[in-house]
Amino acid sequence: MNSEIGGEFWRAAFPVPRTGGAPGWLEFGADNRLFVSGRTALDHIILDIREGRGLRSAILPSYCCRTMIEPFRARGVRVEFYDVEPAGGGGLSFRFDGSSDPDVVFVMEYFGYRSPSQDDGWASLRSRGAVIIEDATHSLFGDRPFGAGVDYVFASTRKWAGVPGGAAASKMAGFFVIDPPGRSNEAYIGQRTAAMLAKSAYLEGKDGGKKPHLRMFEDAETMLDSDYRGYGIDAMSRAVLLELPVEEIRAARRRNARALIEAFRRSGSFRPLFTEVRDGDCPLFVPILVPAVYRDELRRRLADLGVFCPIHWPVSDLHALSERTEVLYQCEISIVCDQRYGPDDMARIAATLDRIVRSLGPSL
Repeated sequence: MNSEIGGEFWRAAFPVPRTGGAPGWLEFGADNRLFVSGRTALDHIILDIREGRGLRSAILPSYCCRTMIEPFRARGVRVEFYDVEPAGGGGLSFRFDGSSDPDVVFVMEYFGYRSPSQDDGWASLRSRGAVIIEDATHSLFGDRPFGAGVDYVFASTRKWAGVPGGAAASKMAGFFVIDPPGRSNEAYIGQRTAAMLAKSAYLEGKDGGKKPHLRMFEDAETMLDSDYRGYGIDAMSRAVLLELPVEEIRAARRRNARALIEAFRRSGSFRPLFTEVRDGDCPLFVPILVPAVYRDELRRRLADLGVFCPIHWPVSDLHALSERTEVLYQCEISIVCDQRYGPDDMARIAATLDRIVRSLGPSL
């Protein structure tokens, strides 16, 4: 057996593929549809807005993945950004420019910790006619996955569990004016499925330690990058989503995140971006901030010890950042807290981090 923490989800087997409806926890609004990925769901929403009322400009959070910017740019939408930065007392602050007058405001919560105060920032823009799209991917399993007053909601599922693909998009009032997708991206799903099975084989010690799954996952993402538009969910991913133990996932993530935050508080070695898990939260990760000069070295040492933690997100040529908004991209590490792991794993992560931090010196 190979023991490691983090990285892509794996599966040793898949359920029987299923057609039909969506699980109730993915039905957010009046009209609900399932897609291969969050990017595909967002593109569908963009097309629906453009067809229904026109779409020329959008304002997005400065802190987001390039895959959320690209669908707007690819459809000829002018993109601006509002500032997202660390707040002094923990969490994040949002700075909306009141002079902006976009057709669309794109909002999201981060890492499964909701910030109700964010709603006040875009409410004035909505009152002037802006359409509000919320990306609920990070808040998907919380008690309140999206805010009040939004027009569209979408969320990706594959960062939460071992599902090859899957995303939902909802129009909160009325119905989509464009047709739903009529096909699935079988090539991409086949590659992701094979990669998940290959990772399972590696963890069980069946592949000689060669880790072929790493390249397989990379190849799958390359496939999606070049061909993500107009695909619905596949039957295999639907089957996995219909069988997900949602309450168990929520309970495990809350327990694990609280254990990590408490361990970080005791050690005092670095600062969690969010300092508590409230009852309605469901953490995707436990993000920490470290000095930029140490961030990549810390991640490398964690990986050397079998703990794989991503960053959110790499900066791309689609971003437009200020010195304030660059901080999150330069200093953040997302610490794993998901349902694959238990208390002993959280203790291992905390001890490993503390040991590495102390070896890097007190200036960290």
